[in-house]
Amino acid sequence: MGFVEYAVAADLKCHAETFLTETLIKEFGKTNGVKVKLRLLAICEDISNNGFSPRMSPERGPIYGIKWEFKKKLVRIACFQDGNKWVLTHGFFKQGAQKKKGVWSVEHLDRADRIREQHFAHFAKGSTPPNGTNNP
Repeated sequence: MGFVEYAVAADLKCHAETFLTETLIKEFGKTNGVKVKLRLLAICEDISNNGFSPRMSPERGPIYGIKWEFKKKLVRIACFQDGNKWVLTHGFFKQGAQKKKGVWSVEHLDRADRIREQHFAHFAKGSTPPNGTNNP
């Protein structure tokens, strides 16, 4: 059993949290945005309980993707494993609204790698997460 948390980037922001709490609502409206957020958090709970989810796939190196589709939009959250926890880096809408068509853009993979490195550097210094927690 493990847990899921938000990565802390060099700017001390949790980009995955912003995606879940703001971007989804802007994209889908409050009611639907909250529905998508809750579904993604349920997938995260599955990951924390089982160490993996059928809604995950390896993308590049240590980067995995959490995948969900809503209203023909492909919602993605990049994440990586750190010991017994999964860390969410950021979220985005995948281009090409066809499942199993195309790969993630290099831009999103590079961003996930960069946030992963920043997260490890931040916590290597003994810093604590913003607001005392960074769990979804």
